[in-house]
Amino acid sequence: MTNMQALGCDISRYQRGFPFAAARAAGLSFAFARASTGNEPDPTFAEHVRGAEGQLLLGGYHALQPRIPAAVQARAFYAALAAGDGFRLALPPVVDVEKAGVNEALVTGFLDELAGLWDRPAMVYTSRSKWHVLVGWSKGWAAGHELWVAHWKAERPALPTPWTGWTFWQYDVAKVRFWPRQLDLDRYNGTEEELRARYAPEERKEP
Repeated sequence: MTNMQALGCDISRYQRGFPFAAARAAGLSFAFARASTGNEPDPTFAEHVRGAEGQLLLGGYHALQPRIPAAVQARAFYAALAAGDGFRLALPPVVDVEKAGVNEALVTGFLDELAGLWDRPAMVYTSRSKWHVLVGWSKGWAAGHELWVAHWKAERPALPTPWTGWTFWQYDVAKVRFWPRQLDLDRYNGTEEELRARYAPEERKEP
């Protein structure tokens, strides 16, 4: 791990009115905003898309819920992205796999349905323990998706199998000076320059 890694956060309706300019001034480069959960949109997603413009690179995520068909949830995510202008977002779409009752069939069904709606590959957010309990060990298909791993207050994150590396890491939840409550904090496995070159290449300028 290096201090040169790009820093970010993740937000949802609980961070309504999030101060993106202040976050940028504090050194953050990116954020993930919840677009939907289950079959419902997050009411702050469009607000967050507008607020992040010109400040942080943004991505949208879906919080997968049990007992709601995978296809219904994928279509709800797609609709939330469309309604919130989320198709312009730089960072990949994400499926959040952490809720008790979620299983492998629900995850693969969601990913397959989303792939049929949109040709942009989805990233998986999860932790080692959650993934192994909910989905299982050594699911080779998962390696085809980038990993955003959750592991707080560790020197390096423990990875679920079959992943051997991570793209984003939710490394802590803490108080920050620009927000009055605790905030989920993330790292990109590279510098801000590398982050922008990978996900926002149109922003690169010729020397």
